[in-house]
Amino acid sequence: MGEWPGGFQGEIKIGNPGTTAIDGWKLAFTFADGQTVSNMWGGTPTQSGGAVSVAPASYTSTVPAGGSVTVGFIASKGSTNTAPTAFTLNGSACSVT
Repeated sequence: MGEWPGGFQGEIKIGNPGTTAIDGWKLAFTFADGQTVSNMWGGTPTQSGGAVSVAPASYTSTVPAGGSVTVGFIASKGSTNTAPTAFTLNGSACSVT
């Protein structure tokens, strides 16, 4: 999305290709290069080291069937600022596109 000395803005789209809504979710991913989330919209982050867990905001808590919700964030840059390569939603691996 955007990048500047010391920081960047990112966005994660959570899609639901299924035929039933996902009501309530928990997203998890890991930053490998020391990035730290400082602000988030669409969810509430908890971070321990590089591991980030995100609980939904009230307005993103349901991912409609065939639809999506978006979570955005501001974070500090890491050493090489590599993007996460694996995500889980409610403990199950997600495809990354």
